[in-house]
Amino acid sequence: MAWTGSGTDRFLRRQPAGEDRISTLPDDLLLLVLRRLDTRTALGTGVLSSRWASLPRELPALDFSVGDILPPRYHQMDPPPR
Repeated sequence: MAWTGSGTDRFLRRQPAGEDRISTLPDDLLLLVLRRLDTRTALGTGVLSSRWASLPRELPALDFSVGDILPPRYHQMDPPPR
C-alpha cells in the first residue's frame, strides 16, 4: 500500500533502525519536554548523547528532593536510635 496524502503522513512511516529523530528537534522544543520530567530523569537525559549533555543546564529551575537523589538503599534505613 502506497502512502498518499498530506505531509503529516510522513510521521506515520517507519524510520530505519538507529535513526534518532528526537535529537533533530530544536533545543527550545527539547527543553519544553525536559521541563515536564522529574529532576532525576531530566538530569539523566544528559547521558543519552553529547548533544543532550548541556540541555539540563539550560532548564530554568530544578526541584531537588533528597529522596530523588539518594540510591534506593538509603530509603530502607532504620531510623536512628533515641
